[in-house]
Amino acid sequence: MAGHWLSLGRTLALAVGAVVLAVACDGREGTASSPEMMPEMDVYLVEMAGDLNQPAFGEPRNVTARPGYDNQPVFLPDGAGFLYTAYIDEQADIYRFEIADGSIHRVTASTAGEWAPALTPDGAGFTISRNEPEGFQRLWRFPMDGRSPKVILRDITGAGYHTWVDDSTVALYLLPEPARLVLIDVDSEERRVVAANVGRCIQRVPGRRELAYVDKSDPDAWLIRFLDLDTMEVTRSVPTLEEREDFAFAADGSILMGKESKVYRNLPETIDWQLLADWGGQLPGSITRIALSPTGRHMAFVVWQKSSDG
Repeated sequence: MAGHWLSLGRTLALAVGAVVLAVACDGREGTASSPEMMPEMDVYLVEMAGDLNQPAFGEPRNVTARPGYDNQPVFLPDGAGFLYTAYIDEQADIYRFEIADGSIHRVTASTAGEWAPALTPDGAGFTISRNEPEGFQRLWRFPMDGRSPKVILRDITGAGYHTWVDDSTVALYLLPEPARLVLIDVDSEERRVVAANVGRCIQRVPGRRELAYVDKSDPDAWLIRFLDLDTMEVTRSVPTLEEREDFAFAADGSILMGKESKVYRNLPETIDWQLLADWGGQLPGSITRIALSPTGRHMAFVVWQKSSDG
């Protein structure tokens, strides 16, 4: 995904060469032609207590804390840490952060770029979008130790962000732009296009046979759509926060989104957003991606630090 970003309000495009999946928090992309122009992004960790109706949050900690690009956190099945993408020395790889001791471990170390980790349904591994030498992206599966990866969906060469629907089906943000949301059987590679002009965030809805994604077909009114996976019909829609496309689900089915220093919550079956937390003055930029641990004890979010010239 893309060593070059396209301008204002456009989704990530495929670029031949050093391909970098780097996105701005306000849903817009700039232009980067060198590693020095990669966005400054870090992953923050927050302890949580109580439930989301009466939450208590600890202070956000910058757990990646280095110059450069750290993004796309996804918690491990036991909540003991998370995987994320780091771009170091002109190379994107998957790293693991351990909450107990704060240690960071490199998981993948190929000469290709690996982006956008997603847990496999069995919890025993993860899949990523890998930049192939030919200049396109394929989906690869890794065990948790990062060894002996295997390509899946060999004939799908625009594989971007994704999430698993079940053991044999993956929901894929398929390039080129405008990106399409596609359901693909990993055995037959049979595909079904669900929607066009979608956002990068695709999530399973907790406790339901539904998939949620952002519909960006109206540039002035982005919507989180809920797709029934049995009927393949959209059952409801929730307006996103303005120009925000990254969201996460809590166990109770509510949606969390970030904007500036704030995290908002949307309750199930409603369309309004309620302020959940505000770390104004404590963050050097704006919250983009959000992930919640399966234990409910931690939240991870990415902060994009804008340059001083805007």
